Amino acid sequence: MPNITHLSTSYTNEITICGDLHGRLDDLLLIFYKNGLPSAEKPYVFNGDFVDRGKKSIEVVILLFAYLLLYPDYMHLNRGNHEDHIMNLRYGFTKEVMQKYKAHGREILQLFQDVFSLLPVATVIDGKILIVHGGISDQTDLDFLSSIERHKVKSALRFPRRSVEQLDIGQSCRQMKRLRSTACSRPSSSRSHSKNQRTPNQRNRRCGHSRQDSAASTSSSSSSSSSSSSLCSPRTPSGLSPRPFPFSPSMPCAINDLQVPFLDSLSSVPPPSPPQRDREWKQIVDILWSDPKTQKGCSPNTFRGGGCYFGPDVTQRLLLQHGLQLLIRSHECKQDGYELCHGGQVITIFSASNYYEEGSNRGAYIKVGRDLVPRFYQVRAAEGSALKALKEKLFSHRSELLSGFQQYDLNNTGSVSVSEWAQVLESVLRLDLPWRTLRPHLARLAPDGSVDYQSCFEHMESGIFLPQVTSNLAETLFRYRTDIEIIFNIIDKDHSGLISVEEFRHTWRLFSAHLGVDIDDRAIDDLARSIDFNKDGSIDFTEFLEAFRVVHKLDNKDQPLNGKMDGEKYF
Repeated sequence: MPNITHLSTSYTNEITICGDLHGRLDDLLLIFYKNGLPSAEKPYVFNGDFVDRGKKSIEVVILLFAYLLLYPDYMHLNRGNHEDHIMNLRYGFTKEVMQKYKAHGREILQLFQDVFSLLPVATVIDGKILIVHGGISDQTDLDFLSSIERHKVKSALRFPRRSVEQLDIGQSCRQMKRLRSTACSRPSSSRSHSKNQRTPNQRNRRCGHSRQDSAASTSSSSSSSSSSSSLCSPRTPSGLSPRPFPFSPSMPCAINDLQVPFLDSLSSVPPPSPPQRDREWKQIVDILWSDPKTQKGCSPNTFRGGGCYFGPDVTQRLLLQHGLQLLIRSHECKQDGYELCHGGQVITIFSASNYYEEGSNRGAYIKVGRDLVPRFYQVRAAEGSALKALKEKLFSHRSELLSGFQQYDLNNTGSVSVSEWAQVLESVLRLDLPWRTLRPHLARLAPDGSVDYQSCFEHMESGIFLPQVTSNLAETLFRYRTDIEIIFNIIDKDHSGLISVEEFRHTWRLFSAHLGVDIDDRAIDDLARSIDFNKDGSIDFTEFLEAFRVVHKLDNKDQPLNGKMDGEKYF
């Protein structure tokens, strides 16, 4: 695979572009469900950060690799900053591999390390849309990027190994000492005469060369410092005096020395010449780690410790230089799953929903056709927590469980022993689970050590407005929540997670045609607006469930009173 993959929309109608997944298998499967599986008719570009943070990184990356092998011309993977073995060590992928593959974990990790370094770092669609994981800098050169040996950069967090391997540190230090002693022993008149013999052009060239080398040294060492410093265990080699290692790109570096991070030591050596590998390394660091900013110019990305912040002028200059019109990148979580900046020339796409917590953000993906106009599609995976599913199971059987608890709670204290609580759960739910171990997550203890069984049904973040829902209706909605969700997804034709007025109107036209009832569009629109409780112009699943509650409540008003009304059961 080349460093930069070139795709064309002339062979397909659309290309789908996805951002960070971070081990969220639910989001990946939801995208495939809504948009279709990768194939010759449905090509994909996944823009890096497949692993880390999420609990199913292995499943995500293996699924992506499987489709890459199956459809190598239609499945494309860009490398992200988390396709890096040092990042994996810190953010969970290494631990996940070792837990799931105990016997061969180390070998598998080594394979992943090698494969990650072989992934392309950029994709270009129709010569007009550039896709990279992080961003660009004022030094980004796509022509130069196409020619580098990317597989040698196993980690963007470590300075190129060549700068260490091809330099004899002890010999370099001896040479520096010898030069200093020679310079000190030389007569002052001779030094003065030699200095004055140089032409102004020669002096300027030497100064310029020194400044360039030191600048490359500064940016390279500092870009990796924030991540490498936490992994380094500094030791001072014999015969060398250590120098302070900068912790962000904004901190100055020694002018004539190059500071190289090792995993087990820090050393200062003269800068390599020529710094070809350093330039290659910095190109990849900027591509994987940079972020856009609103201000003009390019400055060190002190927050991340690597890459840079690039302004709209940097974006425009690169696009003009290479005849591009749009830059698509990922690397940052956005509340809506995507964001436009730099006058619409930069798009951030992020596909992992609920990234920080449940409900924190939507995921999104982009579809680009032959007109090269990006179209955005949002996704939000349902909560995949087994614990929450278990809580919903408890709530859906609330009546039976309360009846079972009250058989032991003869004095109506609201509490039972832990063994009685576990016995009721097992008999009602018929689930062979370690209830005593799960008790801290499901119910709280009373002061005397017994279980407050009413607490099993508190704090249900179900999407239903519990204070307004009758017990029987709430349980019914929970039991048939899956069926209601299926109905919701049928109406939600574009699978955006929201029902638009047009989608609602289309469904009701089908209903009216099937039932032979004539309903005009105005009445349908009024009904849609009545369900849209927050008045944002669309109906989400919570509002859809609430509509069932309202209908149930209105039906009860038409029925004769038999003893207590359902309204008296509100809780």
